[in-house]
Amino acid sequence: MSAKAIWRFLAWCIAIWMVSVQLTGCFDIDYSPDGKRIVFPWIPDTSGPIRPVDTQLAIMNVDGTGFRYLPNSSDGYAPAWSPSGKLIAFERDSKVQIQRIDSGDTVTLEFEGHNGFTWHPQRDILQTLVYDKEQSYAVWYDASRHQVLNKIEVSSPTGGDMHIQSIPNSDAFIGTFDNALWLYTPEGETLLLKDLTTTEFQVSADGRFIRFAETQLDPSKQLIKIHEYSFSDKKLREVPFPSLVRDVNVGGPAVADEIGMFTFSPDLSKALISVGYDTRTKDGDKVSRTFLLDLTTGSATPLWLKGEQFGTADWSPAGDSFILWTPLNQGNREVLTIRWFSSNGDYGIPILSYQSERHLQKDDNSSSR
Repeated sequence: MSAKAIWRFLAWCIAIWMVSVQLTGCFDIDYSPDGKRIVFPWIPDTSGPIRPVDTQLAIMNVDGTGFRYLPNSSDGYAPAWSPSGKLIAFERDSKVQIQRIDSGDTVTLEFEGHNGFTWHPQRDILQTLVYDKEQSYAVWYDASRHQVLNKIEVSSPTGGDMHIQSIPNSDAFIGTFDNALWLYTPEGETLLLKDLTTTEFQVSADGRFIRFAETQLDPSKQLIKIHEYSFSDKKLREVPFPSLVRDVNVGGPAVADEIGMFTFSPDLSKALISVGYDTRTKDGDKVSRTFLLDLTTGSATPLWLKGEQFGTADWSPAGDSFILWTPLNQGNREVLTIRWFSSNGDYGIPILSYQSERHLQKDDNSSSR
């Protein structure tokens, strides 16, 4: 997740708090490597007023059982499971922290700040871009041995909007910064592309190409465009993409004016996108809809959730299901819900919810899957 997206989402959460909504959920969800568990920030079941910073990391089985909080993880966000499944890295106070799941032991990477992180595809090596003493570095950190393997000076990241991802079958990783795509290896950095209009991308499972999602809110253009960059011939191509309607009826006319979440499936054949719509009413009401996009058939299927607001999601490693988190407006109540979906968008089984009355519960239907 890019720093810009994180802060945009945090600002959204604070805005919700300012209008006296009594819950929060500024977080990303991440599947474990075996696809059996998820990690996410959640709201501790405590008394007293709840503020946007009152979260703690938790892990849970995908059927809703085995819920528990991780120790020493208050206010952590953007968690990510290591390839071995033994460690979880997360962000807190502008630093990257790594915790052992079995013992709760936590290590902090001691740099002034960072521009995101990702795990090596096969090893428990954290790949990150950091800034320290006015210099930026690409760092490869062996989390199992608690030591820096490689640290090289780079000119590209200086803080702010950075999205990075590892490249399968290699020690390299890529990052987007200042509308450019950079490649980082232990030997140095390479500029691959300039003049990008997006930071949302996914590397293919074989590491041969990258797909980018470009949002276009100009009413005369397609809402989303997909481009594909090949590492072999260094060319950028446009990929056919299902058309998303700008004008919808949600109890009245509405037009798309904001893109929230966008995430590709592991094999890049599908994607999830949340679209915000202005209802054109005097009070400026807005609604959002999450769509499941099939890039092979060109279909766009809405996942209808009453009262839905912008949320976040993660695909299972096998790509056969996904977890969707959404805050829902239900009358005078606000509910945070984590739902399990099959890869074709069926079921939408709630496995955990948190209501504005501060009642944490596991949905009884979670065992029916």
